[in-house]
Amino acid sequence: AQDLLGGLKDDHSPGRLKFLLNKELTDAKRSALKGEVVTHVEASFGMPPEDEGDPLFEDPLSIERDGEVIEFRGRIDRIGLHPEEGWRVWDYKTGSNTATKTEMQLGLRFQLPVYIWALQKAIDDGAVADNLAIDRGGYIRLSADKPGLPGQVKAAEFARFTNDLQDRAFQLRNAIRAGRYHHPLSQN
Repeated sequence: AQDLLGGLKDDHSPGRLKFLLNKELTDAKRSALKGEVVTHVEASFGMPPEDEGDPLFEDPLSIERDGEVIEFRGRIDRIGLHPEEGWRVWDYKTGSNTATKTEMQLGLRFQLPVYIWALQKAIDDGAVADNLAIDRGGYIRLSADKPGLPGQVKAAEFARFTNDLQDRAFQLRNAIRAGRYHHPLSQN
């Protein structure tokens, strides 16, 4: 592995690609990621065809209420598969700002729950193998000063978040339409 990384050397500070590859090597040794095989990187959903992602499916995720639709589009940083535990969704973070379980439960942070929903849709539609269920989702912090896995949420907890996701999305849409644009401060 070090031979592979040696060719990525530059004369300045370590390049981003070298940093990410070093991070992957370190992560592979961590218990939460041990045994996991990365199956998708930058897996997109609902993005334009010219997008340079690894598409899970073409159409956006959508929710409908009273004839109105809210669509979600995105790109999942990493999807992995553990042969015994199941599918995993990871979001890389370069800073220390990661969502807490409480923020997800309150509908203050949508990203990871929407990513889990997108992977579940891909499984349901047969876009990825469905022999295993989703095990977990979480964040992988890439910052040099605080690398690691700051938070993980098991799939059963996401099921509860997803039930509230639709209500919260429509509440936010209605608040914006009413001229209330601020995002409530989190409890952190």
